[in-house]
Amino acid sequence: MRPFLKLLVKVVDFGATPEGLPVLNALKWLPDLMGRKKVSPQEIDTGLLVGSWRRLVLAVPHLEPGTVVWKAYVFCVLEQFYRMLR
Repeated sequence: MRPFLKLLVKVVDFGATPEGLPVLNALKWLPDLMGRKKVSPQEIDTGLLVGSWRRLVLAVPHLEPGTVVWKAYVFCVLEQFYRMLR
């Protein structure tokens, strides 16, 4: 997934409506977050965490305080991106 996302955000110039702009911005930042050991909630757009994504990204009991599950956040953003494409 990591090489694909880096290439996707670099090669394809997506446009967005005002509603889709937060998702597009989050998508463009994903390659910078992926693979890091610690990602803080301030580095992600928590407004995109709807439904069970909030729990999966933020409220995992074994997380160090002040960190998020970046792998879950990646899939959350990709799901939102897919919805906005449709």
